[in-house]
Amino acid sequence: MTSNREAKHFNFEKSLDELENLIAKSESSEIDLNSMVANFQSGISLIKSCRAELEKAELQIKTSEELAISPTQDA
Repeated sequence: MTSNREAKHFNFEKSLDELENLIAKSESSEIDLNSMVANFQSGISLIKSCRAELEKAELQIKTSEELAISPTQDA
């Protein structure tokens, strides 16, 4: 069984892989316009999800840093 942290990491990595696949498909000369538009829309959605996960991670890191630093400032 995976923890929530591992599941989030897996979902982020899976989203990046999916985004890379969409880009590769869109760069292919064998894709029709409707499929390209659909891939673009899916890609935008994936980018938004990945960005949100990155922002959460950044906030967690900043919070951890502040907690680690604050006790030494009070001394």
